Amino acid sequence: LRMGMKKVTLYNKSDSSLKISQIFGNTLEALVGAIYLDKGYKVVSVEGDLSSVKKGEERFKQEIADGKLILLNKAISNEKEQIEFFISKDQPYRGSCRKDLAEYDGFPSEKFLVETITINELCEKYGVPYYIKIDIDGNEIPAVEQIFKLKQRPKYLSIELPKQFYAGILSWLWVSGYRKFQFRNQANTSSYHNSSELFGDDLPKDKWITSEEVLSRYMKFRELRDADYEELSIGWLDLHASL
Repeated sequence: LRMGMKKVTLYNKSDSSLKISQIFGNTLEALVGAIYLDKGYKVVSVEGDLSSVKKGEERFKQEIADGKLILLNKAISNEKEQIEFFISKDQPYRGSCRKDLAEYDGFPSEKFLVETITINELCEKYGVPYYIKIDIDGNEIPAVEQIFKLKQRPKYLSIELPKQFYAGILSWLWVSGYRKFQFRNQANTSSYHNSSELFGDDLPKDKWITSEEVLSRYMKFRELRDADYEELSIGWLDLHASL
């Protein structure tokens, strides 16, 4: 099952009111197969597409009733407001606050209005996270800017790395104190239909690299991808970062 939901996932170790570790995230794509729930985490998922939230509420009815999962029909933004959210009519898993990204493959999109929430608000309500997973097409830079402004930042995070914003994303992560990085090609995951499997302490210790190496490897990846995507560079990259 692939719900096409963008994600931000956080895991809070310090909230003594929680009986289990906490994750909150923009979205259920990260929960396909209930991967984080299977590991015993409490999850909060932020999703701009109301239909995806309703599917999640049906799919994870018991987990919601047990207080293990909270679904929020909102979009991540720098300010609390109401914004336009676009969803591809032919590819409903493709949604964005930017119309051009929702229509990336040439299919028309449908416009909705959605309330926003900031990462700081999420942290204030649910606790400062151990891990945050960000996959919000077109809003990557505002998200990492918000991470920078947090008084206490997550030990780990991951973010999809688009070619338009990779340098800005890496710069914001660096000034936020992140010094170790690791690529994970989402096409290589063995289960859960390309949802992320490893994060935080579960990542292989020998694959952490420096920011300089991130730039070097990413440029090589993009060069091969632009030359021949199908034969030389299949997949897409999530960049994991650690303080």
